[in-house]
Amino acid sequence: MRSARLTVLLVAHGSRDPRAAASTEALARAVGRARPQWNVRASYLDHAGPRPLDVLAALPAGSRVVVVPLLLTAAYHGRVDVPAVVAAAAALPIHVTLADVLGPTPADKYEMSGIGGAAAGSSASGAATSAGVSSAAAGSGASGASAGVSSAAAGSGASGAGAGVSGLAAGSGGSGAGAGVFSAAADFGAAAGSNGVGVGVGVGVGVGAGTGVGTGTGVGTGTGVGGAGAAVGSEAFGVAGRGGVPGALLDGLIGRLPTGGLDGVVLAAAGTRDAAARETIMWVADALSARLSLPCAVAYASGALPRPGGAVGLLRGRVGMAAYFLAPGHLYDLAVRSALDAGAVTVAAPLGDAPDLVRLVIARVVLTQSHYPVAA
Repeated sequence: MRSARLTVLLVAHGSRDPRAAASTEALARAVGRARPQWNVRASYLDHAGPRPLDVLAALPAGSRVVVVPLLLTAAYHGRVDVPAVVAAAAALPIHVTLADVLGPTPADKYEMSGIGGAAAGSSASGAATSAGVSSAAAGSGASGASAGVSSAAAGSGASGAGAGVSGLAAGSGGSGAGAGVFSAAADFGAAAGSNGVGVGVGVGVGVGAGTGVGTGTGVGTGTGVGGAGAAVGSEAFGVAGRGGVPGALLDGLIGRLPTGGLDGVVLAAAGTRDAAARETIMWVADALSARLSLPCAVAYASGALPRPGGAVGLLRGRVGMAAYFLAPGHLYDLAVRSALDAGAVTVAAPLGDAPDLVRLVIARVVLTQSHYPVAA
């Protein structure tokens, strides 16, 4: 018999710096306050305790668990260490599900297929597809407007507009095509445009409560260049061809950084040798740049170059440092020192227990629970 209460196990890297564990514990408490029906625990792969497998082994038989990696990229720890914990837990009498890392993944645009639909409008005849429990609609022509019920809408043609409820919106213009994804239950999503001059723009608002209830609206336009997509609003944002960047993640980064009067932003991360992981950081920088209408350069405290100070030097005017860090520690301190020494006028705090990060953790959990009551 499975336990009625869902356990959410946050798995952090761990650090010798006690500030890191304190930040992780604060995040666990914040998620627990937001979802009191969940049993939220923190664990660490290294340095601090407890270890994830020890927490899992102590749970009652039949427990349902979602393991959430407190990682911003799917580098070595996300690809190897955390999945190894889940594999080892297979011998325990509990049901363990692994959530995605908190940073963007290529799957982010598609993960809501069982909750919200997908729709696309083409400039020729307009076609739509839907998946999961919802419907989709598509339209084409001069004004090209259509609406989908409890899912998505797509429009194409001259003004190409569509609106959807609790789903997604897509628009296309000229030879370009746009697609947006909105997660009402999880409060995040992505919008993307590709090819020629088409840009997809999605606007969404979601409320994750209990079983994940939300609303969303979408608008598709046929303007823009270079096949880049942008989502307007706090709930959805993605970049063309580069996976979806969760809106909650962008909100958290922006909320920690005073952006008034800035001429550019450096997105400083810890650093990794994994090229694919670094690419996802570029997705975030592109999305951040589009959201703020400012140039944004990526920098690393270790490993790959440039360092934050070098990136500050590449930008002109007043430059701020956004912190692609979940918690304070040695590498965060190095990034701050490098940026300030190079003339950065402001530096952001790590994401910590920001409300937006809490939303993102909840979103990752909800996405794993399509076959169970998410409020349990």
